[in-house]
Amino acid sequence: NLYIQATSRAPIFTDSLQLQTANQWQPANTPGRCNLQADALHTFSPSGSTAAECVLEAAKFTNFAFQVQVSIVQGNTAGLVFRADSLGHKQYLLGITTSGRYMLALTTKSSGSQPHVLASGISSVINQGLNHFNQLTIIARDSTLYLYINGQFITQVNDGTYSSGSIGLYSVDPHGTATEAVFDYLCIWSV
Repeated sequence: NLYIQATSRAPIFTDSLQLQTANQWQPANTPGRCNLQADALHTFSPSGSTAAECVLEAAKFTNFAFQVQVSIVQGNTAGLVFRADSLGHKQYLLGITTSGRYMLALTTKSSGSQPHVLASGISSVINQGLNHFNQLTIIARDSTLYLYINGQFITQVNDGTYSSGSIGLYSVDPHGTATEAVFDYLCIWSV
């Protein structure tokens, strides 16, 4: 299947997301922080804000498989950003919640920070609750987006709004609660 084909090749980009990595992760259009620590990259947003988004602007990707492990420490949602512009206005988001929900969405400059949901639902493959790791994978091939969680196919969506851009990581709580998420073992493969 597509997942095995994509992830069995040598990656074109890897990042352990630990303090010693040279990659530059920066906050993008959010009040949150990005902290590379000894164990992983942590995203933080203060109480009363909406999100923390960390973007790697140095590299742009078009057709790829993007995979990372995430654990939500505080708040309720975390995930991937891909095909993003440098301001965080135009991008796709793949997120999971502590209650087992997933969402694939996009934001546009006209929608501001409000995402337009392309697919969502509940999945039993999501490890629910705080402090549980989940592996998120998005395969973006032209206008088709394939979503995998913990190695299991969830859904696919056809949307050609954005064809390339930066990657990133985010945490959010729609109720304005402070957030923290931990990300590690990031890999990108060409597809």
